[in-house]
This record gives sequence, C-alpha cells and structure tokens, in this order.
Amino acid sequence: MRVRRLPADGSVGPTRLEYRRFARRGPHSAEQEREELWPEGDIAPDEGAEEEPPEPEDITTTENFREGYRQGLDAGIQEGYDRGSQEKEQELAAAIEEQFTTLLEALQAGAGAVGAEGERVRQDFEAWLPRAVLLVSECVLRHDAQTDVASLVTVVREAIASLGVGQPLVVRLHPEDYGLLSQQPPEVWANEQLTFSPDQAVTRGGAVVESPTQVVDARMEARLLEAARQILFPQDGPGAGPETT
Repeated sequence: MRVRRLPADGSVGPTRLEYRRFARRGPHSAEQEREELWPEGDIAPDEGAEEEPPEPEDITTTENFREGYRQGLDAGIQEGYDRGSQEKEQELAAAIEEQFTTLLEALQAGAGAVGAEGERVRQDFEAWLPRAVLLVSECVLRHDAQTDVASLVTVVREAIASLGVGQPLVVRLHPEDYGLLSQQPPEVWANEQLTFSPDQAVTRGGAVVESPTQVVDARMEARLLEAARQILFPQDGPGAGPETT
C-alpha cells in the first residue's frame, strides 16, 4: 500500500474528491447566483430600481395626539387649581369662624362681667343713697335752724299743736335758740300757757315740748330719724311728725 506523506507546514493540496466537486460545480451564471441567494418564493430586489422614500407620518394623527395631550394637561392643571382654591377657601372659612367664635365668647364673657359689675354698683348706690340724703337733710336742717328763725318757730308750733293748745306746756330749747324765741309775743304760739326753758342737751334748731302727761321730741336727731324712716321704709307711709312719748 502506498502512503502519502503530508508536507511539514501542514498545507495539503486538493484531494481527488475535491477535484471531483469542483469539476461538478463549474462556472455559475448570474441567474443561477440569484436563484441561490433568493430562493423561490422570495422577491429579489431590483438593482436598477431606485430606493423608495419612507412613507410620511400621518400629520392629522400627530396633531390630534398633541391636542389631546394639551387638553389633558390643561384639564389637570385646572382641576388642581380648583381643588387647591377650594381647600384654601375652606381653610379661610374655618379660620374666620374660629376667630368669630373666639370674639363672641370674649364679648359674652365681657358682657357677663359688665352685668355683674353693674349690679354691684347698683346695690352700692342703693345703700349709699339713703345716707347721702340724710346727710344732705341734716345739713339743710342745721343751716335753716341756725339762720332762719321762722324755721325754728315752725318746729316749735308743730310740736305744741301735737299736744294741744289748751294746757300748760314747757318748751326746752338750746340756749342760743332760747334767746331768739323767748322774746316772741304769746300770740305767735296760740297758747298763753307756754314756758320757755334753756337746755344745753337740746341741739340747735330743735325743741322738746312737755305737757304734764306727754313729751314731744322735736330735736334735730328725731327729725333726721323720721326722714330716714320715710326714705328706707316708704311703704309705711309718712310719720306722724315729731316723736311723742
């Protein structure tokens, strides 16, 4: 058997089978190459035909998309603005209501305090008024008694009338008043049985008239007490005049 040695560089020429394969293929025509590259059923591109430009985009569809996007964005912005405005209005209304409630409570509390203070002032005034009236009355009576002889004469005549003019009476007066009235004629008193007597215990402007059975206290103090009784207890009606015992 003959053995073929391979070259040292590893290169080997064509074998018998390769020669046979190459001989079978032979030269291919352009048509055969097209058939091998583009099998039956596929359409081979025409080398001479110009490449068609890409189809233009649908402008109407794009504009509609943009318009829809813009409307959706505007609607979202408006909705957010409306919602924010509504929330702000609610917050403002709540704040105003809270401030109004606080102010109303303060006014009510102030009105209550003013009412209580007014009631206290009224009670104090009612308690002070009688004392003020008595003080003024005392000042007026004392002034009249010291300056007006006619007022003193009226006091003594009223006391005499309360006991009756047909009986002997003793009229006790302050020494200064005694000096004024003891010089009056008897017809002034409508009673000729009068005896005037000075008494330091009798205040000026007053008198004490005594009969054998009764005493009429027409001193300043008694008259002030009668005025106080009429002021403090008006429901009892006017008094009977100077105190009689």
